[in-house]
Amino acid sequence: MEFIGRDFELSQLHKALSQKKSCLVVCYGRRRIGKSALIREVGKKLPHKHYLEIQGLAPNAGISNADQLRHFMSEFSTQMGHPRLPVSDWRQAFQLLSHSIGQQRCLVFLDEISWMGALDPTFTAILKIAWDTEFKKNPHLVLVLCGSVSSWIQDNLLQAKDFMGRISLELPLQELSISECNEFWGNKKESVSAKEKLRMLAVTGGVPRYLEEINPKESADRNIRDLCFIRSGVLFSEFEKIFNDIFQKRAPTYEEIVSTLASGAHTLSEICKKLGSSPGGKISLYLKLLVAANFLSSTEEWDLKSPEKRSKQISYRISDNYLRFYLKYIRPNKEKIKKNIFKMQSFTDLKGHEAIVGLQFENLIHNNMESVFKLLEIKGMDVLRFGPYLQRATKRKKSCQIDLLIQGKYDLYLCEIKSSSRLGTKVISEMETKLQILHIPRGVSIRKVLIHCSELEEKLLEQDYFDKIISFDDLLSL
Repeated sequence: MEFIGRDFELSQLHKALSQKKSCLVVCYGRRRIGKSALIREVGKKLPHKHYLEIQGLAPNAGISNADQLRHFMSEFSTQMGHPRLPVSDWRQAFQLLSHSIGQQRCLVFLDEISWMGALDPTFTAILKIAWDTEFKKNPHLVLVLCGSVSSWIQDNLLQAKDFMGRISLELPLQELSISECNEFWGNKKESVSAKEKLRMLAVTGGVPRYLEEINPKESADRNIRDLCFIRSGVLFSEFEKIFNDIFQKRAPTYEEIVSTLASGAHTLSEICKKLGSSPGGKISLYLKLLVAANFLSSTEEWDLKSPEKRSKQISYRISDNYLRFYLKYIRPNKEKIKKNIFKMQSFTDLKGHEAIVGLQFENLIHNNMESVFKLLEIKGMDVLRFGPYLQRATKRKKSCQIDLLIQGKYDLYLCEIKSSSRLGTKVISEMETKLQILHIPRGVSIRKVLIHCSELEEKLLEQDYFDKIISFDDLLSL
């Protein structure tokens, strides 16, 4: 399949290769997000022996640091055409690699770096020394360190004192934009409806590896059935693979945490209450790691009258569409699916599907804020705060929840996000109720926005109530 998206990241990597100085790059993000595909897209255009890719061994039982070293040298020797030499530590391995490259232009890609170095506590210290004394001497070298375990990347590379000032480029990969996702329907993208594409993206999100499995000739219902509700489906057992790879022995604990968020956002104290745990401690740490792995997102609550003030009240929500879909529909029916007695013919067969599509649609919007800003003609630099907004009830004010609120210096954009099949004037009364409850600062303009994937009734359009209406089609074709 043709490589899709990542124009900015590709341009950054090509720029690094064209410079006459060594460059250390760190690329990270959730599994299946396309990190390896991105680097390979650049590497495949380089001459033979100018691109070297070595991947760490997955942390299975029995894998040792010696196994990682042997695998490293085996790959290095095979790709560079050298006899295999035994090494006793990573210092020797990195020295051999550096001497082999010499001063030639080269892109070295060390994939799953967290797996590669996890069993040697001195790994990153040795890598830092190797960079300073060996690799950095080559002005034509780009060394890319890549990993899925974002917490390991943060602790050992991005925030580590050893690598302070040494990393030239960070590439944190997020989901593809909605318009980039649209390209996976190929020449069928014009004939497939936005509603059907939303059903598909409600399961896959903007994760490239999942989008690659779409068969454009089949309906969304058929694709979802084949991917999720058949034992051999790619997404049937995907959850265990990614959670076990990242969190290993603690995977059940992380699964229990995200399960509390399957139906909506909660604060730390609310999550702990559901789990029967005391607030803070390990749960707080685990939530941060889930955010770092791009499974959850965190939103700091704010006061519209003092947007610059920091708040200790943070809400967590599932930001990964596949994760929520798995928890709601695949996991509860796992045994039935294995025995081939769970028959899903249509998305509407799934209990509570409208509510879940609504949550998934909100996820897609929150994960595509750059596109939303563009359609609203908002400059990101002018935005003070944005995200889901919750006004908590006090003695002086009622509670109020806004799907998406964008606060600028002089404007407030109140965005209703709707995915129901038909939308009438009820959405206007809902917005008006919120406007009456919301404590809005003086001197700001209110911009009312509707973001939808619905059929709009004529009466709604005749009211000319919203300042801007953004359809899912607008986002797909951006």
